[in-house]
Amino acid sequence: MNHIKKIDIYRYLDKECSDSEQYRISEHLKSCSECNALYSDISSIYSRLNSIEDIHADDLFTERIVASTQPKPAPLKHFAFGFAVTIAVIISVSAGVFITDLLGTSADYYADNSENTLTISSLSDTPENTLIDALRELSEDTR
Repeated sequence: MNHIKKIDIYRYLDKECSDSEQYRISEHLKSCSECNALYSDISSIYSRLNSIEDIHADDLFTERIVASTQPKPAPLKHFAFGFAVTIAVIISVSAGVFITDLLGTSADYYADNSENTLTISSLSDTPENTLIDALRELSEDTR
């Protein structure tokens, strides 16, 4: 015996079948206890679902839902902290590069222990090394 498919029972309950299908399913349900039990279960679920009251949302419901799903801007204090950390890193890196350049490639320093003075043996003549120029003048003034 060919049983009725679940989808056909749903279509039967939703009145989406043609007249001939409606008749065929109706006749089969009279003679088949298995399909009739399945039909009863599905029909009872439909009845319970139809007995639930409709819930009507207020006019602002959609607006509140949409607003709650929108990304919120970060608080200003988080932005200020991030900005301060970024500036601190930039200043630290810049100072490190400047000091490395000053000590490593621009001049050779050594201490003359006999006269207890600091002597600069070689200096770069590039215009961006104004601190080096100032040190050179200071060195010449102390001789």
